Amino acid sequence: MWRWIGAVDRCWRCGGVLNSDFIEEVPLIPEHLGGKRDNFNLAKLDSKCARLLRSKLLPSLSAENPFACPECGEVGRVLKIDEEEERIVFELWCPQCGIKFKARDERGEEIC
Repeated sequence: MWRWIGAVDRCWRCGGVLNSDFIEEVPLIPEHLGGKRDNFNLAKLDSKCARLLRSKLLPSLSAENPFACPECGEVGRVLKIDEEEERIVFELWCPQCGIKFKARDERGEEIC
């Protein structure tokens, strides 16, 4: 699990101290899927973790919008991220409905 979400001076994934030369602010929910460039969605990652996130996440985004609330369609905000071998699981919260949900693919399964 990503234990450093929200940290100012540490990589959100590994917890390593960030060097200003190697910080990347990566949108957890891609902008083309409704992710905003705000503090709820921009992860501060070191270069290695940013590459890892892109290599695990981007190939799995085949659904129309896996980050949309199943009730209302609003793009959720990231609450928690778990990593299991080759998959990343996002737990999200819908600001419109107030429900928690996990990102899903076109078959209704958690993205991986």
